[in-house]
Amino acid sequence: MSNILILIKKDFMHLPEKSSYNNNYYKNTKRNYEIFEECDEAYNSFDFYLVDGKSEIYLGCTYESISEDIESKPHLEIDFKK
Repeated sequence: MSNILILIKKDFMHLPEKSSYNNNYYKNTKRNYEIFEECDEAYNSFDFYLVDGKSEIYLGCTYESISEDIESKPHLEIDFKK
């Protein structure tokens, strides 16, 4: 069974110094945590991880990036796995 995790896109700031081509890091500017977004071009999907120190906790996946369509789609819904 899965649940939906909803992120508010405008609350995240891209971290270009940590990011590379298909691997992007974002910092939540309100709660001060980082999300790692990994793009899989073969499946056109994105996996999301909560970055906590040196570990990464898998959150789930979706078919949309945090940075896509911020104005028309302000929320990102991630298929959250328990």
